[in-house]
Amino acid sequence: MAELLIKGTKVAEKVNNIILQYGDMYLNKQTYTNDLTLDANYNATITGPITVNNITVNGNLIVLDDFHVTNDIAVTGSVKLI
Repeated sequence: MAELLIKGTKVAEKVNNIILQYGDMYLNKQTYTNDLTLDANYNATITGPITVNNITVNGNLIVLDDFHVTNDIAVTGSVKLI
């Protein structure tokens, strides 16, 4: 388990490869070399600029700022670029 603390307050932690957010701050890497998959019945937000290898979106994804997919993007849910 990994935790993100700001001034001693836990704002996020990673449990079993799931990131749980507790505060007003959201983090994501700028580059993903592994494929990303958003399962059905999930909503997510990614803040760019961001580069991903392959992405599959079965749920609902909102992308803020620049978004680059190196190879393939498969969408059966929805993607909104802001």
